[in-house]
Amino acid sequence: MNQLPSEFGNKEHDFERDDSVYERWLRNDDLEGNHCDGDGDGDSDSDSDDDDDDELPITHQFKLSGTKSITCLKYHPSGSELYTATTDGSLLCYNFNSMSAESTEPSHSFEPFESHHIHKLDIASPRGPLLTLANTSTFKLISLEGDELASSATGDRYLYDVKQTRGHTDTITDGGFISNEKVITSSLDSTFRIWDTTKCSQQSVTVVKANGKKTKVSHLEYSSAGLAFAVNDNRLTSWDINTKMMRPIEEFVEKCTILSIKSSEDKLLVRTEDSLKLYDVKNLSRPLIQRLTYPSPTDDSFTAPMYFNNDKIVIAMSNSIDILDKSDLMTISCIKAQHNVSCAEWEPKTNQIAYGQYLEGSKGYVSILFDPKLSRNGVMATINNRPKKRHLDDSIFTSKVKEIGYNMDELNELKKSKKKKNDVDEDRSKKNTLVWGRTQPAERNINEDPREALKKYSR
Repeated sequence: MNQLPSEFGNKEHDFERDDSVYERWLRNDDLEGNHCDGDGDGDSDSDSDDDDDDELPITHQFKLSGTKSITCLKYHPSGSELYTATTDGSLLCYNFNSMSAESTEPSHSFEPFESHHIHKLDIASPRGPLLTLANTSTFKLISLEGDELASSATGDRYLYDVKQTRGHTDTITDGGFISNEKVITSSLDSTFRIWDTTKCSQQSVTVVKANGKKTKVSHLEYSSAGLAFAVNDNRLTSWDINTKMMRPIEEFVEKCTILSIKSSEDKLLVRTEDSLKLYDVKNLSRPLIQRLTYPSPTDDSFTAPMYFNNDKIVIAMSNSIDILDKSDLMTISCIKAQHNVSCAEWEPKTNQIAYGQYLEGSKGYVSILFDPKLSRNGVMATINNRPKKRHLDDSIFTSKVKEIGYNMDELNELKKSKKKKNDVDEDRSKKNTLVWGRTQPAERNINEDPREALKKYSR
């Protein structure tokens, strides 16, 4: 008696659980080691570092197709898509479920701003919209399909009181979603503004000053505690958005220029040229933890973007990715990059780290770090996607039928109706009307005396 099969269906998906599938994308430690030189952690226990590395999704690396230099990137909340912006003004969408390892071209390409590159992206919910900030005085809300939903107004530069303008009068520097219906933005016009996304109109305008004078706001961060943090050069101010925001709650001045800030629940991380400091968002008088020997970036224009992921911190350096422990700000791992790193983000659902790089000649690409044992979906779905198999009955030739078939009687009737219509149009075109500048008067009116014609109406 034949035995019944234990399983039904196609078993080709079993290769997804085979780690040998990902050996091709195993990171080469000779080119990109786990530890960088001069990271200031020489006294740390190497065994503990190895244990921490085992918990990080950094064993494998996958590169997407090359594009222009990457300025910023943002994961979709589901982790199934990745949005990247390039220096040529393009906004690219990579769908991991539709790509394959051999073809990683973006599924969508948009250009929200003409001749302006996007430097910040943000998404509030899985349905969108996508907030895009460029080197202009306006921001745009884009649907996930690439349609422009709304655009903020531009303020009048000639108005002295910036509170009376309809929008920013200078370049927007930073911003993000407060909620699905609210957006906060900062600008070089010394203000940060809160907007209603349903009407794309501003709700409040706050002027940031230093020693009574207007200053340019370079960075802005919103905390879930209802606080906004604005940075101008080496000064950091804290504001309660639930009040009229006439003056800041707290402010302090750093010795060095502040490169970037990032909040996570009740914590605020401040990155300067030579230090890292972690504050309580409700108390900026003294840092909870500080690291005063953190290496400074080699590029003066580098902004050192940062990202929180639970108890870990990801910091994009000039030529590496640093992963720090949130409890003590010590470096757990340092991933060397072959080229300059411009942005990075750790996606918690897929447990993968994406970072953008830029090369000489305005070229760049996106790399994604993952671990088959710790990560799931995301770029792993792309690797596991196999080319579609062609059926034996499928033809390599395709045809498009553009003509409609008729029987002989219907065809004759159609020809008669078309001929009749053409004759009517031709008769109408031969009739001239007395319209100045369009047609000539009729021949019967050329030799007619206009005075005799007027006598007809006088009787």
